[in-house]
Amino acid sequence: MYLTSKYLFMLKILLAVPKTIWFNFRYLPFIQAIHLPIWIAPNCKIKVKKIKCTTYKFAAIRIGFHEVPIMDPKSKTVVNGYGSIIFKGTAHIINQYPLDETSNFHGIAL
Repeated sequence: MYLTSKYLFMLKILLAVPKTIWFNFRYLPFIQAIHLPIWIAPNCKIKVKKIKCTTYKFAAIRIGFHEVPIMDPKSKTVVNGYGSIIFKGTAHIINQYPLDETSNFHGIAL
């Protein structure tokens, strides 16, 4: 049976749920973590010390979800933050993105 890209994307979201829940409750305060503002794809590697997120919106920050057709669906997203990452608003990180000591996101990081 041939799976369309819509069903593959839905499968990717389902596989991302355990990692997303763990990540939010590990790095965010409880009151903020229950809203799940950060979604992590199953093919991501994230190395950070501290994350600060100013939004409580559901899935405002998406890391590793390749929603553009030019990206290779098998590619992995690697986020290396050696200090703290501060998200102010929404962000979509879809490829390798080296971060400085403190990085501020406003929009899409490709």
